[in-house]
Amino acid sequence: MRRGFKTEARKLALELRAELGVDAYGQFDPYALADEYGIPIFRLGNLGEDLAARRAAAHYTQAEGSATFSAALVPLGRNRFILENDGHDPRRRRNSVSHEMSHLVLEHDFSQVLLAADGCRALSRDKEEEADWLGGELLIPYAAAERAARLDWDDEQVADAYDVSVQLARMRMNYSGARKVVANKRAYLTRSGRSLSEQANS
Repeated sequence: MRRGFKTEARKLALELRAELGVDAYGQFDPYALADEYGIPIFRLGNLGEDLAARRAAAHYTQAEGSATFSAALVPLGRNRFILENDGHDPRRRRNSVSHEMSHLVLEHDFSQVLLAADGCRALSRDKEEEADWLGGELLIPYAAAERAARLDWDDEQVADAYDVSVQLARMRMNYSGARKVVANKRAYLTRSGRSLSEQANS
C-alpha cells in the first residue's frame, strides 16, 4: 500500500458517506453507494435471464467454487456490475460490496481478466489492500472507531452498531489503533487530573 493512502482513504470515505447523507457515526449502506454510481448488483441466486451476469456467475463459481466466492466487480464493455454471493451472511455481503465499490471509486484498472488461471483475482496485492482499507473505512470510519473506544464497546457491540461481522469490527478497531489512542489519552488525562469528557468540553 502506497505511502499516505490510509490518510487519503479516511478523507475519501467521509466524502462518500456525505454523498449519501451519512455522517461518520451512522451505518453505511454499500448498496446505496452502488446505486448512486449506477452499478447494478446481481445475486447468484437470482440472476434471471441476464446473459452477461449468468456467464460471469458460471466463470467465477467454476473457478473459485460457489461456497468461497464472495463478490466481484465485473467489466462489461465500458460498464461495470457487481456479482455477489447471496448465500453468504448479509454482514459479510455488505463488506464484500463495500470492497468491490472501493475498487471502482479508486479507479482500479479492470480492463484485464479479473481471475488468473488458478482462480485468484488478477489484481496486485497493493490494489486489494487499498480496496480492503477503503472498504473498512466506509463501514467503520476512524472517527467511529475512536468513539466506540471511548464508549468501551467490545467488538460485538461495534459489529452490531455498524451492521458488520465481528471479524471486520475487530480488524477495524485493531488496525485503526483507536483503543490505544483512547487509552493513551486517558492515561495522560488521569495524570493531569482530567477526564475525556472534560477535555471534550474544554
